[in-house]
Amino acid sequence: MTKRSEPAGQSRLGRAYALSFLTLICAFNYFDRQLLGLLLPQIKAELALSDTQIGLTTGLAFVLCYSLAGVPLARLADRVGRRSVIAYGFAFWSLATLATGWVTSAVQLAAARFLTGAGEASGVAPSNAMVSDLISPQRRSLGLGLLSSGNAMGSIFLFPLAGWIAATSGWRAAFFAAGGAGFLLAVVFRLTVREPIRARQSPEARTSLKTAMGQMLQVRSFRLSMLAGCAMGISLYATQIWSPTFLERIHSLSVTEIAASIGPIRGASSLLGALLGGWLSSRLERRDIRWLLWLPGLAVLAVVPADLLFIWADSLTIALIGYALAGLLTTLHLVPLYAALLRVAPPATRATAMALFLLVVNLVGQIAGPLVVGMLNDSLATSLGAGAIRIGMVAAALAAGIAGLVMLISAGSLPTDATRFREGEA
Repeated sequence: MTKRSEPAGQSRLGRAYALSFLTLICAFNYFDRQLLGLLLPQIKAELALSDTQIGLTTGLAFVLCYSLAGVPLARLADRVGRRSVIAYGFAFWSLATLATGWVTSAVQLAAARFLTGAGEASGVAPSNAMVSDLISPQRRSLGLGLLSSGNAMGSIFLFPLAGWIAATSGWRAAFFAAGGAGFLLAVVFRLTVREPIRARQSPEARTSLKTAMGQMLQVRSFRLSMLAGCAMGISLYATQIWSPTFLERIHSLSVTEIAASIGPIRGASSLLGALLGGWLSSRLERRDIRWLLWLPGLAVLAVVPADLLFIWADSLTIALIGYALAGLLTTLHLVPLYAALLRVAPPATRATAMALFLLVVNLVGQIAGPLVVGMLNDSLATSLGAGAIRIGMVAAALAAGIAGLVMLISAGSLPTDATRFREGEA
């Protein structure tokens, strides 16, 4: 493969600034999505919600709009440019986050989550595609690793701050602060970040949505990766939503203690996982491209014992070690997995390919994960009491093992699939 030149009209400083801002947006994307999980105990008490209602509200209401809106928004980003779609989506989901602070019922909470999902659908897929526009294929894994580190930044800095705001001013104030700050940043991003020229000008962007989706569904490694992603999504989203409640029920932590513990711990481990995933996949794929799926497969298999350590440890310290290991491995697997998906997608339909992947994964993972745990909590509460939450989380953790096995199987098709659509770039 010939060495690709950097995007025309983009200075090194401009690319660095754009990547840094995209990472910040990624931090808010993750933080705004998970803020509800952090504040669930307070919200549950005030609104008198059952665990099943919480599972439906946090899973179904959010994911329906997040997933279904993701593909058309990604296609729009492929056609008209990534920057504007990301900026306007960021502003929209920030306003929806702010509006969550005014809800007074389960229906209103579901509506707020529905709108948040509509905005956040413009975040992940177009951002990954924009990073691919900004950075050459040889450095893409490192760029995606830096982008994924935004999740960690949200945990390290924003979670403790939100916990402090909630403890001192109430859970509603935390939503007001997060939404207001995000809206202002969306305006700055739109005014100061330039659109990569290639994403704006490529004639391939005129490909129909049906054709673009059909192209990706013909790729075996892509199909198997979606199957693995569904299983991993069940594990991931169940853990994200229910971990704060788990720590409150099993280890008797307050909201401030939860925010001050799992926020920085998961943030630091996720940051290490993102950077390690980018570095390892960048080096290993030079030896064999199949490492882009071998590496996430092995990492996801290792998530299972880490999650079980978190769930069953009686010591809070040991439980948090398991939580940190799971965070590192989960984030590590995302970077090479996304790099693999982008390698098998046509350059001008990368956002669409990512959105198609996220559509399927999130519909299964975000609906089934939180809901199954919530239903098991309610059905087992009479016999197991507060410990019922452990059973539901174990079921979710085991789904990660299935995901790892499928990723390892899909790696065999990657070398052939990666040649199906050439980079098409000098």
